[in-house]
Amino acid sequence: MLPRRYPHSPRFGMIAVKLGYITPTQLRQAMIMQLDDDMEGIPHRLLGDILFDLGWMSAGQRDEVLEKTRKCYGHTAA
Repeated sequence: MLPRRYPHSPRFGMIAVKLGYITPTQLRQAMIMQLDDDMEGIPHRLLGDILFDLGWMSAGQRDEVLEKTRKCYGHTAA
């Protein structure tokens, strides 16, 4: 069974790179880690959480990118 897809997943990484918070290489590494975890049965982690855990993004940067992804999809914070 394929891992569940979240609608903001691809956009999160692209926005983080565009803002200069991470490099394309860091995004690829985080995506590989996410896929490896999923394939090993480790509970799914969002890219923002992986990037934060690796120290590549601050909590504030992660939250800013997440807010921008919500705006892209017409969602607002509750």
